[in-house]
Formats: sequence, structure tokens, C-alpha cells
Amino acid sequence: MIDTVADVFLDDEVDTLTRRILYGMSGQAFARAANAIYTIALVPLLIRAWGVQGFGEWISLAALISYASYANFGVVTTGGNEVVMAMGADDLRRARLAYQMSLNLTIYVVTPLLIGTGLVANLLPLDQLLNLTQISRQDATTITWLALLQIWLGTFRGMMAAVLYGRGRYARAYAAEGLARLVELTLIVLAVLVFGAHQLTVAGIMCGVAALDLLVVFAMKRPEVDWARPDLRIFDLRWIGTQTKPGIGFALSNLTTQSVLLQGPRVALGIVSGGQAVAIYSVYATVLRLVDQIVLLFASPLEVEVAQSYERNELDRAYQLITLGTQFAWLAFLTASAVLLITGPWLFHAWTAGRVEFTHGLMLLFILLAGSNQIGRVSAHALIGANRIYEPAALMLPVALGALAFGSALGNAFGAAGMAIGIIAGELAVSLLVVRAMTRWLHRDLSSFARDLLSTSRVPGYARLLVRRLAPSRL
Repeated sequence: MIDTVADVFLDDEVDTLTRRILYGMSGQAFARAANAIYTIALVPLLIRAWGVQGFGEWISLAALISYASYANFGVVTTGGNEVVMAMGADDLRRARLAYQMSLNLTIYVVTPLLIGTGLVANLLPLDQLLNLTQISRQDATTITWLALLQIWLGTFRGMMAAVLYGRGRYARAYAAEGLARLVELTLIVLAVLVFGAHQLTVAGIMCGVAALDLLVVFAMKRPEVDWARPDLRIFDLRWIGTQTKPGIGFALSNLTTQSVLLQGPRVALGIVSGGQAVAIYSVYATVLRLVDQIVLLFASPLEVEVAQSYERNELDRAYQLITLGTQFAWLAFLTASAVLLITGPWLFHAWTAGRVEFTHGLMLLFILLAGSNQIGRVSAHALIGANRIYEPAALMLPVALGALAFGSALGNAFGAAGMAIGIIAGELAVSLLVVRAMTRWLHRDLSSFARDLLSTSRVPGYARLLVRRLAPSRL
């Protein structure tokens, strides 16, 4: 039995594990910093260029289109996880089958579904549905097509990156992601400030950069393995059968967390209250979502390592990695929340040019919302990485839909604050379901997990070890 978190990394057998995580964190640091800069810079830029109403309309339209990402039913994503786990177990035959099938499912199944979604969008009065006044119906339809193409490119990019993850090269994939974000931001800033670009032009830039990002990751993937090549003749129905349950689990989980609890409030507020309420909700939520960039710095590499530890039947190590990740997630969240409460008035005035008012009451609501999410954040990453999210996912979706309906009712009367109250209840319930599923998966109980999280004596030992591992002689 492993007694402390640091013990996971002290054994010479896992020295490579530590090095991979540190390299992964370095790549993540760049990617998350780029994402943070991207988000921080775009909000004031677009609000000033398009106004609060135009910014809110852009957000609500983008949120609605994001639902099209579920055209792959989660099978392609879980196929990527299968590639990572198979490579961790040195089962190259299984890894190659998962890679080929995921690519072919994208071509034969996902592509027609995305095209069908675009055709349906042509028939919908998107301008009336979302109360659009600054984006015409024709522009909304074109933006939808560009976003669907971006989803298609991102699906292929995910499969190429899975090969890099399986080889322990995830720092490269993260670095490419960060670089793409910075290029995209630079082009959008130039287009908006110099040429006065509107929403349609920005959508085109985002789609073009997604294509460039795919080409970069493809070039990095090619020399890593010789079996990751497309073969359109492979179509294994038995493999699809084995991936159906994990795929449905991932689709339901992602639908719950990303579409219902994250994007759902923006769409619902656009319908019941209009662009102004969407903009206020989005600005407050975006500030707290920046904390996720810090959390994902270590959560994403840990997701890969937990999946491979589980594949090797190293359950103690997987559990300790999850415990460590959750502790650091809460440390990052609490620190960022304190900073936001102190600097919020100045930050909002400078960030939004005084167009979105800061109130401590509303910020506290969104801190509670983000905190409810952090309870199960790392556990969810671990379950998804190991294709074990199916069990809680079936319960998560109805809970989230109920919370969104509750928030919509409150949002109709109280705007962004009412919606936040409803989503807090949903995030808390979903986190508890995820943590319960994680402890059962690793044969633990909730009380011992809670005690391990509160055991702060383990953190200093790990911090000292991390400093040693960062020394040049070690890396």
C-alpha cells in the first residue's frame, strides 16, 4: 500500500512517470497561459468592438453551435483514450485498431451528421430564436457552417494528439495548442482593430487556425509511430460494440458538463433575457473559468497517467494521482478566488471598459458555482481518461437538465444571478456523483478520500520532491 503522495514518485521505477508529468505540465503551462491570454484579451476587445449586446449574441450563437460536437456520440474521443491505454500496455495491435476505427468513424459517420446539422441550421430562424439584432440570419448560418468545419478538424486533431499522448509526448501537443491560440488571437486582434471585423470574419479566422493546428499536430505525430496511417478499408463492428458503452458515457458526461451546465445557461439566457444578460453571465463565468487553466495544467497529464496506471492494474498509484490533483485544484481555486474578491472592482472596470459592473454578491455566487465544479473535476478527468464515466453519466444528465430549468426560471426574473443559483445546485450534485463513481472504481470509500484530501502534511513532501525533479541534472 502506498502511504503518501510523494511515495508515488520516490521509487526509481516511476522516475520516468515524474519526468513525463513535469514535461506535460511545462507544455500545459504554455497552453494554459495562451488560453488565459486569449480569453482575457478577447472579452474587452469584442465588447468594445461590438458592444455588450453584440458580444452576448456572439456568445449565445457559439454556445448553441457547440452542441453539434456530439455528432460523434463520444466514440471517437473514447477511441483516443483506448489508443492511449493500449500504448501504455504495449498492445500495438489494439492501439492501431482503435486509431483506424476512430478515423474511419469520423469519415463515414461524423461527417454526414455534421453536414446534416448545417442543412438543418439553414432552415432555422436563428436570428429570431436567439433574439439576434446585430448578427443577420445569413451571417448566423455561415458562422454555423464554419463552426461545424472547425469541429470536424478538431476531431481529427484529437486522434493525432492521442498518439502523442500514448507515447508520453503530450507536452508537444499542448505546445501546439498554445501556439495556435496565440496565432488565432493575433489575427482576431488585427482583424477587429484594423479592419473593424464582425462576427463572421472572426469565425473564419478561428476555422482557419484550427486547420493549421491540425497540420502541425499531424507533422509531429508522423515520426512517432509507423502504424498510425489512414486505412479506409477497416471497419470493425465488434470494436464499435465494445466502445458503445464508454462512448455513450463520455457523450452524456460531456453533454452534462459542457453543453448543459457550461453553455446551456448562455443559450437559455439568450432566449429568456437577451444578449445583455448573456454578456454579464459570460464575463463573470469566464473570470472563474480562467482558474481551470491552472487546474488543467496538471489535471490533463494526470488523466493520461491515471488511465495507463489503471491499464497496468496499479490502482494505488491511480488513486494517489487523483488525490494529489484534487488537492492542487482546490489550492489553485481558493487562491484565485481570494484574489478575485480583492481585485474584482478594478479588474472589471479595466477589463470591460466599465460596461459590466462588478458586485461582490454576484462574484460570490460564481465562486460557489466554480467551487462546486472543482469538487469532482479531477475525478471526472480520471474516469474519462480510463473510459469509466458511463456509470455516473446516466444520472448526471437529468440532474443537470433540472438545474438548467430551475436556473432558467430564476434567470427570467433575476437575470444572470438567478441562472447562477440554479447551476450551483447542478454542479454540486454532478461533482458528488463523479467522486462517488471514482471511489467505487478504485475500491475506496468516500470518507477515506475526504480524509486524504484534508491531509495537508502530504503536500510539502511532494513540493520538495518536485523541486528536486525540476533540477537540470534530473531533466
